[in-house]
Formats: sequence, C-alpha cells, structure tokens
Amino acid sequence: MSNKIFTSQFFDLSVKEKKEYLRKELFGLDLTIVYLDDEVDTLNFFADKVNELGLNAFASSSIEKTLDYIANNKAKILFIISDFKMLPLDGFVFREKVREMAAEIPFAILSAFVDREMALKGIELKISAFIQKPMKVSTFFELLQKEGEPRVEALKDDFELLKSF
Repeated sequence: MSNKIFTSQFFDLSVKEKKEYLRKELFGLDLTIVYLDDEVDTLNFFADKVNELGLNAFASSSIEKTLDYIANNKAKILFIISDFKMLPLDGFVFREKVREMAAEIPFAILSAFVDREMALKGIELKISAFIQKPMKVSTFFELLQKEGEPRVEALKDDFELLKSF
C-alpha cells in the first residue's frame, strides 16, 4: 500500500486485515471516530460501519459523555461527527465546547439542511465538512480519506516525537 492509509486497497481488506494494517501503520494505536447524535438507530448503524473499517467507534447520544470521552482520549480520536439539531445544544455549540479542549481534531456536522448562514458559521468554527443527513457510506469513506489522512499523519508525527525522547 501507499503512504496513505485509507486507499481503495484498504477498503478491500477484510476487517481483520484492516485492524492489523492499522496497528502496524499506527504503532499499535487504536483510532476512534466519535459520533454524537440523538437517534439511537443512526448511532448503531454508524458504529457498525466504523467497526467494519477496523476502527473504534464512540457513538453516543449524550453530549456530556461525549465531551468527557473527548477530553480523556484526544490522542486517539481520528475525527468527530455531530448531528446539528440536538437538545439541549446544537452542533455549533457542541463544536465550540470541543474546540476548547481539542481544536486539532477534525469535526464534521451532519444535517438535513445547510444554508449560507450555517456554512459561514461553519467556516468560523473550523468545521471540516457538512454532511447531508442521512449520511451515505460513500460520503463517510470520502470524509475518512479527506479528514482522516491528515489527522493520521499528525498523530504519527506526535508519536515519533514522543518516541525520540
């Protein structure tokens, strides 16, 4: 495989092969994708798809639990996806809270509708992508390639730096 992790060759591997490949490439680090949504069926579907990729999923409907998880696991989070409309916060408020503790982690918003005002606010909050709800598997794979690769490189660089001490 090439220097990139999430290639078409990667997607063709079995789950076991993906896990082995990721462990080798990432120095044994198990990466997690965080997903916050108030729809339990969507959370379960997402977690299954992430696990099929050999990655871990933290899928939750609790904003507090998700923020706690992020605070305690920053170094192994590949990226974060959040539904936009949730109670008591919306995806923008959640993003602001995440930025206070982990601004370096790519963040995407899942929404059925995105307008110009949302897009401008998204730029201000450094939101990587707005994803149409319901999320297609192909869209998720594209996000993984676009946002996951730079994050993997940053995590590998951090690991190499720590290893050199």
